[in-house]
Amino acid sequence: MIAERLYQAIIDKSIERGIEFEDAATACGFDPDVLLECFDAKPNSRPLSIYDHLGRAQIEKTAQFLGCPCVRIFFLADVLRTEDIRALASAMFDPARVVDMDAMKALINRIGDRDAPKEEIQSLLDRALAGSSESKQQMLHALAQYFGDISRAKFAGHPEVVLDEFIASTFSQSLEEACTKTGLPFDLIRAWRDSEPATLRDLGTMRAVAKTIGLPLSPVLLSLNVARPADLLWNGLPVDPMEELVKALDVDIW
Repeated sequence: MIAERLYQAIIDKSIERGIEFEDAATACGFDPDVLLECFDAKPNSRPLSIYDHLGRAQIEKTAQFLGCPCVRIFFLADVLRTEDIRALASAMFDPARVVDMDAMKALINRIGDRDAPKEEIQSLLDRALAGSSESKQQMLHALAQYFGDISRAKFAGHPEVVLDEFIASTFSQSLEEACTKTGLPFDLIRAWRDSEPATLRDLGTMRAVAKTIGLPLSPVLLSLNVARPADLLWNGLPVDPMEELVKALDVDIW
């Protein structure tokens, strides 16, 4: 089930804190009954989509409740997937500066296998990050620089930037023409720019736009203000998305 680890993480934290699930869901910004309907629907009922209810307020409140950076919520909720991590790693890291790219590639490939032992994933992560502390700091610096470049380029929070790229990549003269060529909903995409901000309920369309442009999903999420550069900070310092992904995968579903 999509985003099942997010649900489990909230349950686990509520047990750890000794509070009722309803109080935990409320602390995360959800209506408790709605959150239950997303993962524990009544017999013969179709579960609600978590993406219809996981907005910025819920992302930030859930991260605060779980005690983690917001990027982990994107992993727990299956917003960022294996191919997104592969694309992000390719965009961020200079192979000459990473200690063990073979281990990094193996890690990325194994992340998509839900049956992969967590011990194996952690071992691959350790190998990928092995070496001097300077090498780890170089990776974190690369991450910070990558998102810093996006911010300085006025990419983050500016839908028109990614939509202009979408138009150009389809060799179109207008957004409507680009949507017609790709079969994507014009009214929805135009609304991202003009009236209605994008939300995770539009995730499928955002993935299609990112694929058309040839960008990782994460810059598109940033451009549309679904994600923010601060999502990759914890206590003011950049976090390693690979480590956050492993921590998300470490949530046992029961």
